[in-house]
Amino acid sequence: MKNQEELNKELSELSPFLQELKLKDDGLRVPAYYFDNLSDEVWQRLQEESQLKPQTQPRPAPPAWWAQWRQLWNMLLQPQYGLSLASVAVLVCVAIFLLRPAQVETPLAQITAEEASQYVTSNIDEFDMAMLEELSAKAEAEEKSAATSPSPNDSVMDQYLEEIIDEIDLEDLEDLL
Repeated sequence: MKNQEELNKELSELSPFLQELKLKDDGLRVPAYYFDNLSDEVWQRLQEESQLKPQTQPRPAPPAWWAQWRQLWNMLLQPQYGLSLASVAVLVCVAIFLLRPAQVETPLAQITAEEASQYVTSNIDEFDMAMLEELSAKAEAEEKSAATSPSPNDSVMDQYLEEIIDEIDLEDLEDLL
């Protein structure tokens, strides 16, 4: 108790204004019987406001279709959705690459002589001389092995050579020379 009295005395010496505030009430008092009638007053105000305002409020207009698309686009540009979308796209590409059927190449045995001849005549410019010499050496080796087999008639060979000479243009001949 002695300490409390000393503190009050010291407070009054330092600041008489604070001492006066301590002695006064804080001023926050509720009027008598305030809470007895409060629920009735609130209920009455709610009924008055409900009578003044219409029961249904108009709905806001739906946003335009382009606004919805823009909102979706903005959502997809957020990092969490953008990374998810990118990872799904990568997975789809990898799945397509890995699950595609293997491409079957036609073996050379299935190509006819006419198809091979057409290919060579249409792509003669793409062949290099070393490859052509190699092929001609193979052809000569086959001719030697075929020497034992019957040879075509000279008339058939002459006719074949005439057809080839007729098919060759001067430009192709100049290119070959």
